[in-house]
Amino acid sequence: MDKLKTTMLVLAFAPTLMNAQTFFTVGTSWKTELWNMEPDPKIYIQIVSLDGTETIDGYTSMKMYSEYENDATSRKLVAYIRTNGDKVFFMNPETKTKAWYLMYDFGLKAGEGCYVYSCECTNAEGEPLRSYVMYTGTNTTESGLTAMELKEYYDETCDEYLGSEKWLKGLASTRGVLLNCSFGLDGMGSNLLECSNNNTLLYSRNSTQVTDIKGAELKVTVNGLSVEVSGIKSPCSLTVYSSDGALLQSKMAEAGNTKLTLPQKGIYLLKVGDKERKIALTAE
Repeated sequence: MDKLKTTMLVLAFAPTLMNAQTFFTVGTSWKTELWNMEPDPKIYIQIVSLDGTETIDGYTSMKMYSEYENDATSRKLVAYIRTNGDKVFFMNPETKTKAWYLMYDFGLKAGEGCYVYSCECTNAEGEPLRSYVMYTGTNTTESGLTAMELKEYYDETCDEYLGSEKWLKGLASTRGVLLNCSFGLDGMGSNLLECSNNNTLLYSRNSTQVTDIKGAELKVTVNGLSVEVSGIKSPCSLTVYSSDGALLQSKMAEAGNTKLTLPQKGIYLLKVGDKERKIALTAE
């Protein structure tokens, strides 16, 4: 039912998308789950929003802000955004280079590629890092949106493969709107959780993949490398995965409480039956 509701809301917003060809309009916000591994594993929720406009180089440019959930003091201007059809460009307000860089090209055809630039990472000269992304032509569907499968390379020779990821057509990378490239970065991970425009929900990640265990009385307690799960209603499978998806533990958990010990500090995915939760172990 929730999935149907999300799809209907996306369809209701479709006329605007057809005109603008992207969801990059004032009032759009993206919520992303971020986690880092070193030096201290932590999980953050980042909110990125388009709020207000400013005329730059003759373009009506949108102001993009970023902040961490429940921390209004973290709000800062991270980019100026403008669009041209299926293309999204950004300008970094903090660097010396006052130039527009391609962030997304949702109009790529199968087998086509382009250079895109990172909003998050710069080189020694203060210019955004760039990489070459190629659209494979393979699509999946997520919450009623087309997910374009991409491969990333160092340059257009495609000799040095860097990784693969998906762009939700017109919306963002599935890793988060600011993480449009640099798919293979080590030491961190991210998931786009949802996107909305004012009161219209545009995208919501499958509820079984979000951080909190919903609709259950399960309680997870972490003490050093020990993890205790309580409130299990009936016997079920319990599995633990590392942040890169490797299976670490698997067992049947009895009703009530169960304990387990993990090998080292880090971010882990804990599955209890059909529920999931990310846990951060910060002390060994």
